[in-house]
Amino acid sequence: MRLHLILPTAALLLTSLAFAANTSTPVPVNSTVLNSCVFTGGPATIAIPTYKAAEAQPQSGQTDVSVLCNTGTQPFTTYWANEPDLSLALTAGNGDVLNVALGYGEDPTTPTTGPSGGDVWIYTLTATPLPGQYGASSQNNYTNTADYIVAF
Repeated sequence: MRLHLILPTAALLLTSLAFAANTSTPVPVNSTVLNSCVFTGGPATIAIPTYKAAEAQPQSGQTDVSVLCNTGTQPFTTYWANEPDLSLALTAGNGDVLNVALGYGEDPTTPTTGPSGGDVWIYTLTATPLPGQYGASSQNNYTNTADYIVAF
């Protein structure tokens, strides 16, 4: 009995689909691409060579950071966020302090193409201990963190 109901229903459905009308309309899809940049890779560490207080020009440490931006976006300014005077106090486990001057390259390298497209800009960051810091005890590791900002 069920088979007698299923066959006519299926035939009616197929017949109605065969004679169904349709219509379409073009639907525009738009997007605006905004400037966007991200740091690529892990956080960079500036390793300062061994410090000697008696040196008139202590050696600087430096590292490069890479910034990936969508094509056509050029970072326009960079700065150390929480160090407006470009100084940073590194501290040792015993509380001693080693003061350093932070630096950065205003002009990054010419951009290269990133792995997924876009432009990669490379900035060089530096840290230089100030001379004559005899109060910094020997055989200690000094450390601190500063935030580097790239505005685009």
